[in-house]
Amino acid sequence: MEVFDPESGALSAPCTEEIERCLAHGWSWGVTARLCNRKWGTAFRAGELRRAYGQSRGGEAGDDYYAAVMEAAREEKHVTEEKMKLILPTADCAEEYRGYRQEFLDAGDSMDGTGSMRRTEDPLEWLENTERCRHRETVPEGKVQATQFLYVRESDGRVVGMIQVRHYFNDYLEKYAGHIGYSVRPSERCRGYATRMLRDTLPFCRSIGLEKVLISCIDTNEASRRTILANGGVYESTAFEPEKGVNLERYWITL
Repeated sequence: MEVFDPESGALSAPCTEEIERCLAHGWSWGVTARLCNRKWGTAFRAGELRRAYGQSRGGEAGDDYYAAVMEAAREEKHVTEEKMKLILPTADCAEEYRGYRQEFLDAGDSMDGTGSMRRTEDPLEWLENTERCRHRETVPEGKVQATQFLYVRESDGRVVGMIQVRHYFNDYLEKYAGHIGYSVRPSERCRGYATRMLRDTLPFCRSIGLEKVLISCIDTNEASRRTILANGGVYESTAFEPEKGVNLERYWITL
């Protein structure tokens, strides 16, 4: 493996990705340096590896990545003991749907990973829409096959989040939105649910034949960035989405 890119002199892309996989596991820079040195045949000290990583990320400090991963891990500890489950939506979830949707309307927040929720007040109509998208033969024109999940807290049956997996790309998804969209209801945020929900969804992504998934977040959404990084996301690029006028950071997670 080439440790340094011969043209730029920065760490090569495979080495940068290896560092990010280590950090995503919650390992310190010291542990990461020892593991990478053993694999690459190098002799980096922790501080040297951190600086080299920062340079390879276009000047972004390696400590920023490490801090983001550690913050996500601390948040997740708050809900580690709670039993959660991913379920497909059914008519039994109608009241939870109404409450979930209303929280986002009240907060003026985006309903990412919820399909047609924003424009669909009736839970049964929304359920019908999600069922059509779940089967390739019934996907509406202009859409892609997608599976919608609810993330439910078993103790009280409350839907704390929603996550949608798109089975393949159209042009928009490939450039901007990626394979996965998700959201956590406003009253349940900052408790680590997003990190767990994304982690619990990745086995399904593997089961439908995906080898890696693209996930994006707005460049100002620090919470979503931490969620992606904590699940092994590796930054690829930033794309400007003209319709919404936002910069979207694109990350890949290898399954």
